[in-house]
Amino acid sequence: MAKIGVNDGGVLYGINQAIHYIDIKIIVILGAFGCLLTGFTYSLFSRWGFFRHGWMILKWIITIAAILFGMFYLGPWEVAMMNLSGQLGLAALTDAAYLQYEFLHAFFGTVQALVLVGLLFISIFKPWKNIRKQKKA
Repeated sequence: MAKIGVNDGGVLYGINQAIHYIDIKIIVILGAFGCLLTGFTYSLFSRWGFFRHGWMILKWIITIAAILFGMFYLGPWEVAMMNLSGQLGLAALTDAAYLQYEFLHAFFGTVQALVLVGLLFISIFKPWKNIRKQKKA
């Protein structure tokens, strides 16, 4: 959306730099590791524990998978878009590689955001019972 109507290569590169800066320095990386640290602290010091509840196990798996997916896929796609727009300028908007990275980043970034919203609902509704109580029953 931020790239609609861009008619200057420097502006396109600036937009990609801003997206990368926000991702790396401000929101995404700090937020992801903040959530991971908060979950670790809650698991360690509360009655929830790490593996006592099925919903907690699922949250750990998805959270770590989301962080790894961001590190190994979303981040590199973002860097590739930034580098291509820096090298090609406005021509990046017609470059096949840039367009592919842009599509992959937008599509899977949206999927990842929806998955994280799903984790929020799992945290609220806690859909699975205590695993130890299930085993005893």
